Order: sequence, then C-alpha cells, then structure tokens
Amino acid sequence: LQMAENNVIVDPALAKKQQSVAQAAAQSAASPAPVMHVNHTADDAEIPDLRDPAQRERWRNDRRCTDPAVAGDQLIPSYSKGNPEIPAEIYAGLRAKLEADWAKEKEQKKQS
Repeated sequence: LQMAENNVIVDPALAKKQQSVAQAAAQSAASPAPVMHVNHTADDAEIPDLRDPAQRERWRNDRRCTDPAVAGDQLIPSYSKGNPEIPAEIYAGLRAKLEADWAKEKEQKKQS
C-alpha cells in the first residue's frame, strides 16, 4: 500500500486491476455483455423461493456478511483479497486532518 498526495491509501495492484477493468468496460460498451458478478459462479446463482417453508428453513441461519457483529462464524472479508492491514498511524493522521478542518470551519463561522 502507498500513500498518495491527497492522503488516500492506494494499492498499486488494485489500482492497475481497476484501470484494466475500466478499459475493458469502455471497449465493450458498444456491445454490452450480460452482467456477471465477480467471484460468483453458476452454482452461487441459486435464488431461493423464500415463500416455500422448506427453502426458507435452509437459509434461516445464513448470516454470511462482512459485519462481525452480525456474521459471527460466517464472517467474510470486506475485500476480494482479504481485509487489508491499515496501520493506526493512517487513522491518526486522517483524524488530525479532519480535526484541523473542523477547527478551521468553526473559526470561519465565528468570523462570519
């Protein structure tokens, strides 16, 4: 991970991948293909009929998501390549910048 000039954390590999995806999308805009979701296969595409009690029961305890408070042992990563380790210094720097911006805004409101 790298810090860009505007204090945004940048993953060079992810940025390159996003750029290539954007280029491919621009090239195929003339003849759009069916929408497919990343990391999904035909087996994942099953859509249950939750009006059917038997199917509904099968999905009753499905809490797979990115929120640890909800998912419990079914937690999945927030990103396709796993959850990145973001150093505490990054958050501290962003907090300091926000607090400085808020102080500046407060001072400007006082002067108005």
